Amino acid sequence: MRNLLACANRSVLTGLAAGTLLCFDYDGTLAPLVDDPDRARMRLATQGLLTQLARARPVAVLTGRSLSSVLPLLHGTGVHRIVGGHGAERSDAAPDASLLQRVAAWREQVAAVAAAWPGVRVEEKPASLAVHYRQAKARHAAREAIAETASGLEGCRTLAGRDVLELVPEGAPDKGEALRRLVEEGGHPRVMYVGDDATDEDAFRALDDARLLSVRVGRRASAARYFVPDQPAVDRLLAALLHGAA
Repeated sequence: MRNLLACANRSVLTGLAAGTLLCFDYDGTLAPLVDDPDRARMRLATQGLLTQLARARPVAVLTGRSLSSVLPLLHGTGVHRIVGGHGAERSDAAPDASLLQRVAAWREQVAAVAAAWPGVRVEEKPASLAVHYRQAKARHAAREAIAETASGLEGCRTLAGRDVLELVPEGAPDKGEALRRLVEEGGHPRVMYVGDDATDEDAFRALDDARLLSVRVGRRASAARYFVPDQPAVDRLLAALLHGAA
């Protein structure tokens, strides 16, 4: 994995054709990670750069957040496509009703385990439940309790993120499927995807290297070919994309 912002690698950005889709995760990528997801906001500089970029290039956001959560955070940026719930929620189509019913059947049990562990918080989305344990005093034990509950839920698979376990119905799309669909529907010759978490690994593997420029935020073991050093460095990436990597 190579640093995309290092001088020797920045020429990769100049090779992106005009029709390349520029796709970003939200939390930990466009916005810094915070203890309370409801308070996650882009810096004003990031918002300004993203807005300018969306005027010049096709830009999408692909996030695990619900659409209702992320749309206000991107208001006014002009981002062309916004997909939530790891691909389960699109602004142009209703989520699969069977997925919604399955998630609804889990709520009572998941709420009970959250109530038993102070600091654990359940974020309800139409097509999944994100159980945050970052503020739990005994994080490891809380995580184990959440995972044990999830293992007993019918038709449930678990996505592990940073101090969060997301409970997703089997058969629901992941970010890899969602990214491929964005590329195909838009007729884009290539896509750059930038993300920071375990759930972004599906997107990093979604297409071959000829069609996908994969970028991890932070240098960690990853399927991504490139990385930027940390979340603030995303501003430098946006600026390089905006100005042709000058």
